[in-house]
Amino acid sequence: MTTFILASSFLGLKAIHSSSQGILYAAFSGLMLFLAFMVKGVPGLFPLSIFFLFWISRQNDFSFMRMLSYTSTALFSLALCIGALFLFEESKASMTFYLESRLLARIGNNPTVETRFYIVSDFLQNLVVPSILMVFALVRMRLKNLKIENLKLSLFLLYLGLAGILPIMLTKVQRGFYISPAYPFIALSIAIIMLPALESLRNSVSKKREALFRRIGLVLFVCVIGLTIVLAGKPKRDKDLLEDVYKIGETIGSGHIIICSVSFMKHDWGPKSYFMRYFEIEFDAQRTPFPANRDQRYALFKKGEVVDEGLVPIDIELNLYELYEFRSALSPNM
Repeated sequence: MTTFILASSFLGLKAIHSSSQGILYAAFSGLMLFLAFMVKGVPGLFPLSIFFLFWISRQNDFSFMRMLSYTSTALFSLALCIGALFLFEESKASMTFYLESRLLARIGNNPTVETRFYIVSDFLQNLVVPSILMVFALVRMRLKNLKIENLKLSLFLLYLGLAGILPIMLTKVQRGFYISPAYPFIALSIAIIMLPALESLRNSVSKKREALFRRIGLVLFVCVIGLTIVLAGKPKRDKDLLEDVYKIGETIGSGHIIICSVSFMKHDWGPKSYFMRYFEIEFDAQRTPFPANRDQRYALFKKGEVVDEGLVPIDIELNLYELYEFRSALSPNM
């Protein structure tokens, strides 16, 4: 989603700075927003405000009519792509389910946080270190009598980042990763403010010391890339769950339909997503007596859940679940 949001914002800025091809760039900006929407839904649409925010932060450089026409073009492009999905039964069913059952119903009935200010608190916590660095930069600028260049651009980027954060407060369905795509804009805004201080600091450093810092930076960069490669495939978030998913998938193979509890079917979206992503394993809470449906050979229950009769546990050590096989499936006559 972040990739498409940045692409949309880049094309939006191209539209702003190109009077001859602005409409075309705005249309492609709307297309990128559609792709962001297809990845994660509504949280990916905040760059639609880019033309309005640029207008209020730099009014002398961008007219109201251009802002209105570019916004309308991007919105029309986005709406056209979304509308096309309703022309086909499969995508229409998927979009209807998302809009009615996942978006509107969940916003009203399934809050994930107790306060609307959770997302702001999460944002401010992640901003502690950059804010400290910015304070040091501002102090140096005051001592050296330096001025912030491109302050309007910095404010515009700040507004754009906040546009990806503050609207989430309208609901209590909030997750920290919802605002991840807003951080690049916040980082750029802070960088513009700190730039005079950093340039002043760089000019005060000798060429020899600057070369040393470059080497240290290169070594750190190589170490980060190497560490990323080494840790690839080793889960940290949902570690216990992913270990179970891998063990189960490697034990029974891909493409199965596994029997589960009604509670698991209704609420455990994360585990179901992992099983589908890595092993194309589906789940079904409806009981079909074996061998009427030979595809439903296995069953999965959380540890401590009541287990159906006729199930035999499979001997693999799991963290959160127990994997079972239908007793009938073990009969040589089946």
